[in-house]
Amino acid sequence: MRTCKQQRGFALLLVLFVLALAGTVLAAAARRSCERALLAHSAQEELQLKWSGLSARAFCLPASERLLDAAAVAAREADHDAPPPATVSLTISLGGLACDLVVADEQAKANVNLLSARFGDAVMSDRLQSLQAGQREVLTVELRPGTPPAGVISSVPRRYASLAQFFGSKPPAALLPTAPGEHAPVERITCWGSGQINLRRADAVVVRQTLAELVNESEFAKLEKYRQTVPGCAVDEALKQMGIPDDRAKNLRKFLTDTSSCHSLWLVAHGRTRDWFRLDVIQEGDAENDAEEWTFLW
Repeated sequence: MRTCKQQRGFALLLVLFVLALAGTVLAAAARRSCERALLAHSAQEELQLKWSGLSARAFCLPASERLLDAAAVAAREADHDAPPPATVSLTISLGGLACDLVVADEQAKANVNLLSARFGDAVMSDRLQSLQAGQREVLTVELRPGTPPAGVISSVPRRYASLAQFFGSKPPAALLPTAPGEHAPVERITCWGSGQINLRRADAVVVRQTLAELVNESEFAKLEKYRQTVPGCAVDEALKQMGIPDDRAKNLRKFLTDTSSCHSLWLVAHGRTRDWFRLDVIQEGDAENDAEEWTFLW
């Protein structure tokens, strides 16, 4: 009788051991399946994001001028006194992924490298604060200048080549507008392009900060009146309307243009659990600046 009971007890322990082992194996298999599913989803999402970024870049950047001109016409029709915008925002769906796009004319913004070369970093920092007037949040300026790249032709020393070098570790969402008509740093501040500002699109604050100490208040008022009257103004005609002598006009032409050769595209992809940010900048080459491209991912 004792032997029979011991055998039945051993069988029960063996069954329990087998059940525990089977549960462990099933749990491990389930965990591996979940991990593989997550990896597959992550790979699919990564591929979709890459495809969306390349597709948006291929479509929007070559059409930047057309998109900005169309936005200027629409703004003018809605409000005759509305200035041409330096940025245009679009919302699209790419492969089922909701994306916000911001196309910008980088030469309609105040160039950090030019301001630094003209005034020094300390004064430039103050001007960056002024350029944020009217924003929902004025970002603290944290300067981290670098060394201009060797072997690159640039009209001004490029000590700043990314937004992080003067806005620190601010998240990209803080740099972009969140509502129509809201001002944001990406509309007025840049570190790419030649440094010349496009009179046809630059905000009055951008013009004032870029031409500080080069024109007086009376001349600036004449310029703004002419820009408002003639939206597609040319630089030479604007200087003539300001009554600028030839010797000063020659110097001012170094800072003004009526065309643009540098554009950018922000893409914000809205995923299930988070948002992804991508910034592409393309600068066309000319006699004073090499052609270059930049891509930033967050």
